[in-house]
Formats: sequence, structure tokens, C-alpha cells
Amino acid sequence: MNTEKITEKQKQVNINNQEDKDRTISTQLFNELFVSINIEERDITAHTDCYLTGYTEHCTGIYNIEIKERNMYSYTFNNCYLELTKFSHLKEDENTHNMVYLCIYKDCILVWNLSKMDMSTVKKSKEWMKESTFKSNKKVQKDVYSLPTNKAKNLNSMAYINLGPKKPRKDFRKKERQEIYNTKRWRDLRAVKLMLNPLCEECEKMDKVTVATECHHVDSFMKYEGNLRIEKAYDLDNIESLCRKCHQAEHKNNEFKH
Repeated sequence: MNTEKITEKQKQVNINNQEDKDRTISTQLFNELFVSINIEERDITAHTDCYLTGYTEHCTGIYNIEIKERNMYSYTFNNCYLELTKFSHLKEDENTHNMVYLCIYKDCILVWNLSKMDMSTVKKSKEWMKESTFKSNKKVQKDVYSLPTNKAKNLNSMAYINLGPKKPRKDFRKKERQEIYNTKRWRDLRAVKLMLNPLCEECEKMDKVTVATECHHVDSFMKYEGNLRIEKAYDLDNIESLCRKCHQAEHKNNEFKH
């Protein structure tokens, strides 16, 4: 029996379990911060950990997130390392996603919104770190940013790190919004709009030709109540044809989910 192979297999299992734990904690955190979320968890070998769209009563946020767990207390050091390669991967989607670095400590969770930081002012250095979380314990020198902990949002609550069962949240606004999108009337209207305007209307403004695949409410119907909400939802003049990239950009820059 090959003991080395068993050891490597068990090591991989432990890493996967740790990744699952970190993502579970993060999901619980985001459920506390937002009224509702859509989260796309990525494979352990992916460049970043997850994409997330979070909705509140007044805004929508679209995020590309890197998650780390530190087996220490947040006050141990006054900075936290972020590999330059990780930051470059976060920047790949900076036009459509906010860049977020989330670090889980023993006592709290620190969150840096890198999109709002001037990274040119953040100290860089070379540090000895593990070559790869999921491949090797070998240490190599890596280029890192030293993120000041006082620039992070400190979510100082162990409730976020409680992995016990939670009562499901009732998201009435999400339900009301989805009721519109589930109707045959909306599906028919969407088909008509894409037939009338098969190209992305935002790309056309920039003299680009891109096939439209999605429809976007210019004026969010969720800002209104009663009959006016219905009128806005099904108003053909209130809808534009967009490609996925432009649609994500609209959600990032607008106050309400459309």
C-alpha cells in the first residue's frame, strides 16, 4: 500500500474541507450584509474564490472575491498580505465587479474593498509564503501588498463564524421581483425586445457590435408600488437590450436591481 499517496489524498480532502468551511462562513456573512444574494462559487484551482451579487433595499453590488483564513487574532499584526498575482486576477473583472479581499480571523472578519483603495499607496514587499495552498507546503518568496488592517471593515461578531443552523431569511422584495420575471407576459415582452433590438444598445453607443442576450429595465420597477410598478415592469420603452457585460456594468453603477 502506498502511504505517500494516501497522505496526499487525505491532504487534498483536508484542503477541500477547509475551502468549504471558508465559503460557508463567507456565505453566512453575505447573507447578513445583504437582503439577498446570488453567489457563484469557483473551483479551488480558480484564480479567485467566488463572484457575488448582493441586493439591499436601495442598491445592488457585484463583487469578485478572494477569501483567506488566518489562524490568528486580527490584532496580532497591523497588516495582512495579499499576493500581487491574486490582486491582478481580481483586477481582470474590475470594470464589472468590485474587488474584495476577505480575511477570516479567529475573532472577526476583515474586509477590504480594493476598488475603493489607491493601491499605489499600499506598501509592497517580498515575503516567504507557501508556494500553493492546494499543491505544496514548500515556501517561496512572493510579491505581496501589505494591506493595513485599519483600512478594512471590521465585522467584529462571532455570529458570522457560527456554522450552526440558521433560520431562513424571508426576502419579500426578491419574491415580488421574481414574480414579474416568472410571468409569460414578461417572457413574451423580452422576446419582442430582443427581436426589435438584437444588438447591445450600450455597445452601439461606443460603435461596437455585440449581440444582445439580456434585457434591462432603465427605470427600476421596484422603486414603485401597485399599478405603477406593473406599468414600469412591462413598458417596452423602459427596456433596453444588452450583452451580459454591459448588463453587469449597469447593475454595478445603478442603485436598484432592474
